Amino acid sequence: MYTPVPERAFARDELVLHSLSLGAFETNCYLLARVAERDCLVVDPGLDPEPLLDLIADEGLRPVRILLTHAHLDHIGGCRALVDRFAVPVLLHPADRLLYERLVPSAAVFGIRTLDPPPLDGELREGQWLPFGSAGLTVMETPGHTQGGVCLLWQEETRLSAFCGDLIFEGSYGRTDLPGGNTRQLKHSILERLFSLPDETVLYPGHGNLTTIGQERDHNPIKDVYLP
Repeated sequence: MYTPVPERAFARDELVLHSLSLGAFETNCYLLARVAERDCLVVDPGLDPEPLLDLIADEGLRPVRILLTHAHLDHIGGCRALVDRFAVPVLLHPADRLLYERLVPSAAVFGIRTLDPPPLDGELREGQWLPFGSAGLTVMETPGHTQGGVCLLWQEETRLSAFCGDLIFEGSYGRTDLPGGNTRQLKHSILERLFSLPDETVLYPGHGNLTTIGQERDHNPIKDVYLP
């Protein structure tokens, strides 16, 4: 069994990964920080960003990019607060732009009042390299939960990790009954794309516990989903 990601999941070469569960949807937000430089990347700032803002202030950090695995409201709602405070750029796959821009009416369906999201500053595309210190992240396009869903692969020496949004969870997988969802695409993204990574690859999902490729290759029910 895997436990939820601790606040400091790993610290090597002065890199620290923080994890927070934010808002009513308990969305996992990840913050990758360079200790010496006091800067950080933010992956999916959730819908209620106050604990994230407190963590950034407590650690004395400066966000340099917001990276979005997809554009559902519980993953993007905190962008406005971060941009207003730090003028940090926001990057998203272009296929999810419409979802992103519809944050306010999407939130209203759940009785949630929010502000319009800030303008996007760049795109995330297949194979794109996002440097951060001596390493960085590589974008893998993984549509299915949304059309613009991506995984962000982090290589640190021999350790490989993936921030995978709502594509896959421990013992489960992302829903496809929301706008932009497609079960055939989701199954392909998991089995053919994500599962091409080594078994020891750590998966940091958008909700719930961390897991690994090997764990999910053996036990995830997506492999048994029937597609006519």
